[in-house]
Amino acid sequence: MDLAVRKMTLERFGVEDVGAVQENLPPARLVEASVRRREGMISGSGALVVRTGKRTGRSPKDRFIIENEVTREAVDWGTGNKAFPSDAFGALLDKAAAYVENLEEIYVVDAYAGADPRYRLNVNVVTEHAWQALFARQLFRRPTKAEIDSFEPDW
Repeated sequence: MDLAVRKMTLERFGVEDVGAVQENLPPARLVEASVRRREGMISGSGALVVRTGKRTGRSPKDRFIIENEVTREAVDWGTGNKAFPSDAFGALLDKAAAYVENLEEIYVVDAYAGADPRYRLNVNVVTEHAWQALFARQLFRRPTKAEIDSFEPDW
């Protein structure tokens, strides 16, 4: 995806002015960037080691879903799934976009969530740190070189 198209994709989410965009870098380049930026270090066994902060796991009680005509009857509302107003989501998205606009450099990973082309979701992961992009690159399925040229994120 060329830079103009990438920036249009980011604009969909309110990010209008962004610094350097590093997209779909291979693992070796992401590891190098992590070390260069002092996000992590190489262990004696050659693995990248990073400090992720206080919150290292998921928060099962912090799952919020926008309640609307699609989700109202489809979601099992309760302690695990909490309703979140769409206007509050918009405010949160604006706050995140403003944060991204203040970064000197971002990392973008285009990937698939799911293996079956009929059901998979095209995701566009935007991260502040190179190691986060490396994690996303390993977590999701990667498009082929041919697929990346026409990749359009669903989310």
